[in-house]
Amino acid sequence: MKLIIIAGPTASGKTRLAFDLAKQLNCEIIYADSRAIYKYMDIGTAKPPKEMLKQIKHHLIDIVEPDQIFNATDFAKRTEEIILHKLENSEYIIITGGTGFYINTYLEGIAPVPNIDAKIKQELRNFYYSEGLKAIRELLKAKDPKAFSVIDKNNPARILRALEVVTQTGKS
Repeated sequence: MKLIIIAGPTASGKTRLAFDLAKQLNCEIIYADSRAIYKYMDIGTAKPPKEMLKQIKHHLIDIVEPDQIFNATDFAKRTEEIILHKLENSEYIIITGGTGFYINTYLEGIAPVPNIDAKIKQELRNFYYSEGLKAIRELLKAKDPKAFSVIDKNNPARILRALEVVTQTGKS
């Protein structure tokens, strides 16, 4: 089986390209979108139009209730299950969507991250809420220069996660 990946920014034509290609190749599409997996969230998501969904099988759309958690690891596991099932049925399968982290997690895996003590999480969040983004950046720079050098410095969730890991384990 051949895996085709179509990725890119919002509104770049990924959905249409994947649909047209799937029709041509007679194959199915795995949708890699962190919002489209949720049921009832049709506004503000880039789900394919209903007519496309009727013509070509799209996987991983409307599969999770809004109050459930679904992450990149869940995406990778579900994608692997779909692909293993499709091996005998199709020569191709397409993965498309704008959540590159989902696609990368499927292709490359994800580094194991330790469970973090709830008290550490709360203390770091409280620090962030009271002191702001600049303060957690500086804290990460002091505690874990290695992580600081590669992290998105405008993403508080990533900075907090790196701080949690170094605080819990003493390791980057």
